[in-house]
Amino acid sequence: MIKILNEAQATSQDLYIEFGKRHPNSYLGLDIIYRNRQRIGKDTIKTLLSHISRELKSTTRAQALYIFLNDELAGKGKRFIDFDAKTLNGKIKTLYDVQAIPTSFLINKEGLIVEKFIGYDDETFLNRLEKLIDEK
Repeated sequence: MIKILNEAQATSQDLYIEFGKRHPNSYLGLDIIYRNRQRIGKDTIKTLLSHISRELKSTTRAQALYIFLNDELAGKGKRFIDFDAKTLNGKIKTLYDVQAIPTSFLINKEGLIVEKFIGYDDETFLNRLEKLIDEK
């Protein structure tokens, strides 16, 4: 029964993604592509984005996909851009690939991201900090 359920879910997800790929020039299609960007090839995403309207190209989702295609997401070893974060809407969420709250960054004195923590777990966080301190 579980096998059948898993197969049905996989088929449903494939149909959902296919809908997004067939309708990239709509807000829904673009959102589906964005949410499934890890499962869709970058070449395919690039081709899909080349066919969307100017209006859609200016949306947060499209901009996030362009950043994703160009590997501009901030990550370990990249420079952290200072900002005043009050919400996770728009550029902050996109630039730092925040997928869960809380998301924390450990930044060294040179302004480089040393570690990114998704969610919060005292033990994991403290263990990673201790390991980084021991490496020094």
